[in-house]
Amino acid sequence: MADIKLYTSDYGHTINVRTYLADIGSATDIKIKMKRSSDNTTAEIDASYVPGEVDDDGDLCYVVQGTVANGFLTTKAGLWVCGVVATFASGVFTSEDTFLTRVRAAPIV
Repeated sequence: MADIKLYTSDYGHTINVRTYLADIGSATDIKIKMKRSSDNTTAEIDASYVPGEVDDDGDLCYVVQGTVANGFLTTKAGLWVCGVVATFASGVFTSEDTFLTRVRAAPIV
């Protein structure tokens, strides 16, 4: 997955993350977890899953989808390492694959 670049004033964007965890639909809670690399601050975006997607190779996968809420990025400038965390009755799944999100202030025009 390519890096995601957002401005601190952005909201309404949908972040889609692929997973191959077949039982992701039975999770009681799904989040896109974020950790800022400079100071280990954490944040999370509520997410849900979309069944029946197909990846670039034609393999069945699932999309975990979260939407950036209004004001969420206001204080989140920096580089974030992100991944999926899903809670099940039997435990918690944390994705091994991560992606980077770069958040910066919008340029003044």
